[in-house]
Amino acid sequence: MVDFDFKRLTAYLKRNLVGMLVVATIYAGVGLKLWDVQKDQEIESKRLAQERVVLNDLKVEFEKEKASSSVEQAKRDLELQKREFLIARTDEEIAKQQIELGTREQSLLDSTQRLQAGQRLLSQEQVAASVEEKIQTLMNEFSELGVSLDDNYFCLTGEYLKRYYSAKAKFSQIYTLAKANLMLGKYGDFIEQNKPQRRWYYCSR
Repeated sequence: MVDFDFKRLTAYLKRNLVGMLVVATIYAGVGLKLWDVQKDQEIESKRLAQERVVLNDLKVEFEKEKASSSVEQAKRDLELQKREFLIARTDEEIAKQQIELGTREQSLLDSTQRLQAGQRLLSQEQVAASVEEKIQTLMNEFSELGVSLDDNYFCLTGEYLKRYYSAKAKFSQIYTLAKANLMLGKYGDFIEQNKPQRRWYYCSR
């Protein structure tokens, strides 16, 4: 029985040897091809892995540059903010100084105006005092001459005539000063009492 099976197997192998060799060759070729494909895949995997490493390195470098750029931008922004703050504070100081300067100028102007007003008032008082002193002196000199402006000067001669014209000149000065300085009310009595009441055309003696 065993011998029969062996013979049958031998006969089967003889009949199918070529086919089996072909199949074996095909499988061997396929195996080699698969091996080559696997090697190619391994090479491609290594290449892709290297590319991933390079890509990751590039990403890391990019992130570093991005972070560095962000830091630099933040520094520039901070510096800009500092400058803007300093400029704003400087503007505030300038505005404050301008206000203080304006206040000082106004205060100085007010003081100057008050001083000028005081000087004008003092000057007016001094002028008035000087005029009054001059009028009083003229009135005394007029009285010392001892003449009356109502005398008929056509009849006067010599020293008395000289004193008459001197008194007339002093009276004219008194009247002019009093009128120019609004003092007629104060010296009106003297003027009315001593002004000429008559008009002479010749000596009637």
